Amino acid sequence: MKRKAKVALHISSFRDFNGVLALANRVIQGMTDNAALFPNPDPLISKLEDSAERLSNRIAAAKNRDKQKIQDRNEESAFLLNELGVEGDYVDKIADGDRANILLSGFDASDDPSPRPAPVKVIIRRVEAGAEPHSAKVLIDAQPAGTVYTLQICPAPLNETDFKEIGQFTSSKKLVARDLERAKEYFFRVKGFNTRGEGEWSDPVVFLAQ
Repeated sequence: MKRKAKVALHISSFRDFNGVLALANRVIQGMTDNAALFPNPDPLISKLEDSAERLSNRIAAAKNRDKQKIQDRNEESAFLLNELGVEGDYVDKIADGDRANILLSGFDASDDPSPRPAPVKVIIRRVEAGAEPHSAKVLIDAQPAGTVYTLQICPAPLNETDFKEIGQFTSSKKLVARDLERAKEYFFRVKGFNTRGEGEWSDPVVFLAQ
């Protein structure tokens, strides 16, 4: 039996900034030209266009090696790559294994039955004092390549509805919370996501700010 084709990103990491941008532009063009075949894209093409424009600007801005601008570029590339993964799932549903229709979308097609896995539940190994005063660094077991991490914090006592997002991080080694109140307890949790989906939130881990 012939295998059904599926969308293939052919991008192993968000760090292939120009590759992510080039793929986004191909998909934007392909799905715009074939709007009748892909009538309700998810995410909207305008969302991809906005992110692609930001990434293009941030790639240029990061050339001066400013740390914040490099972080902005990295986060935008990771975001756009994730959005392309979601768009690829939509194209797969519409194309239903038809290679020609997948190619019309601007994506490549593949018969490979084993895509990169989605992240699993994150395991926090420990939380320790950060390099800066009143900061904390969250140490976790890394997830599959291309994973972006969402870090949330909740001041004690633990309450599910009190968690707030600190940010999204493109490296498992840079999960840092700043401006904590000294001698106050905080709970941290982390979740990973990549082009194949989201993992589960980690179990909360408490830390006494120093």
